[in-house]
Amino acid sequence: RFVFAGIKGYPWIVTKFFKYDEKYDKTPYLKEVVIHLNRSRFYKKNVKFRLRFYSIDESTGKPLDDILTQKLIIKVKKNSKKIKIDVAKFDIEYPKEGFFVGLEWLSIPSNFYEVTFKDSKTKQKIRQTHIAPVFKGLIAIKNKKTWIFSVGKWHQFKFLSSKFKKHTAIPAISLTLSN
Repeated sequence: RFVFAGIKGYPWIVTKFFKYDEKYDKTPYLKEVVIHLNRSRFYKKNVKFRLRFYSIDESTGKPLDDILTQKLIIKVKKNSKKIKIDVAKFDIEYPKEGFFVGLEWLSIPSNFYEVTFKDSKTKQKIRQTHIAPVFKGLIAIKNKKTWIFSVGKWHQFKFLSSKFKKHTAIPAISLTLSN
């Protein structure tokens, strides 16, 4: 179990890759995206994030271009465990190369909340402003398809701890397809 959270001043996008399978030929269109959230006790109001869909750069494996040209801003009610987003009206056909679903934190005042914790090394209290929502994830054996956009470019997700050097985290996102 893992969570993805944003920190004010460090905007980022986390993605999950969805590989194509021939069985999707019968239901080639995206109908619904389900995203699992961590019900944080820190933020007390409704928040927003941007849902994105990216093609894959087949030479690098990185996310490439937005598949959906419209900005899809999603409102999350406080204490939601998951959110279901109907995307059928956009007629997004499942690309044969696969694609990424991206979750982008929005650095807007209504999404900010404060967190105070002790630094494990210095034992000093640290206060940070985080960006809601907090997305659930899963820890998995090394997966080269989890990418984050941070500091102006795409990076493969990596744990900083050497304990998890052979692992990665994957956002808890699922899809429903239709014809």
